[in-house]
Amino acid sequence: RILTSFSRQDDRTLSNSDVTQYAIGYDYNLSKRTDIYSVYAYIKNQNDGQYAPGAASASGGFTMTPGQAGRGFQFGIRHRF
Repeated sequence: RILTSFSRQDDRTLSNSDVTQYAIGYDYNLSKRTDIYSVYAYIKNQNDGQYAPGAASASGGFTMTPGQAGRGFQFGIRHRF
């Protein structure tokens, strides 16, 4: 499976710190209960925005400086018992 996501925050305060997030992922089944996956996320911050990718490439952290872009890559293997 190929997975994608897009989200946008329209900040209407004076700082206009809009944030846009893009993510793409891939999931491959090795068996009925085991799969491998990878996810890449990019967050574009404007002005004072400081969002950074967290777990599962959802927003969950902060960049070092305002306006800096956040990036994250995650991969793993999952087994269901």
